[in-house]
Amino acid sequence: QALCRAARMDSRALQMAMKWVSEHRSEFRCRVLGPVAAEIKVANQQHAAFLEQHVPMFVWGAFVTCNEEDRRLLSSNMHKLNIKVDIINYTGDPDAPVAHPHGEAAQYRSLGISHTLDQVFEGP
Repeated sequence: QALCRAARMDSRALQMAMKWVSEHRSEFRCRVLGPVAAEIKVANQQHAAFLEQHVPMFVWGAFVTCNEEDRRLLSSNMHKLNIKVDIINYTGDPDAPVAHPHGEAAQYRSLGISHTLDQVFEGP
């Protein structure tokens, strides 16, 4: 299911950026993801609405790199082509468990909370 807010972004710039990344995949050291909205799937409409309310708009259209060299390559080429997209350089451990500092959702079931936001979508 597509996220509604993602559909309102500058689709021309995103399409151009996606095409460039696809055509130049071999130049990157790691996988480049993006735009974020295209990478995730949400099965429940209510969960999608919660995500849209809590994730900043710029994130949905952002591309994600996992090292500085890839970020620089993508950024410089987007600049040369006058394509304006946000780039997030994530250098953390993608396999690390998500911390829930206020406890798991199960602790709050009596308040109507069934999930934490990281549990309601699928993505890389």
